[in-house]
Amino acid sequence: MRKRTVLFCIILLLCSAFCACGSEEPMEETTKWNGSPVDVDLTVLSSDLTFSRVADLLATAEESRGKTVKLSGMFNAYYIESSGHLYLACEVPDLSCSCMQGLEFELGEGAVYPEDYPSIGEIITVKGVYDTYERDGSLYGILRDAELE
Repeated sequence: MRKRTVLFCIILLLCSAFCACGSEEPMEETTKWNGSPVDVDLTVLSSDLTFSRVADLLATAEESRGKTVKLSGMFNAYYIESSGHLYLACEVPDLSCSCMQGLEFELGEGAVYPEDYPSIGEIITVKGVYDTYERDGSLYGILRDAELE
């Protein structure tokens, strides 16, 4: 009996190892937004994976820059008085909802805050071209020319 149990556990372990192997294709599917392709669709991932993937975009800034990203989350705005900068972001909570990971975005030319933006706390889906910029020695990610669904 013990021999069967050990054999079963080994087979189960091997099966799970082989099932986990797959292609090196990205997890995100290429989808469409108003007929145009989306390179990184974070709306198809769980909130925990989305939280991690948003952080990964900044960690892999060179590879991520220029990709079209689609993200769903909660809209928020932060004004930093010392720098005079207004951050408009789509935020995603981690699995325990104890932390938020956000991605700043700016709507196309002519958009004015607050008139052209959602209400704070509203759930949104945003699509834009991923870019980075540096401010006060820190690197930030942003979706440029963004559109709201």
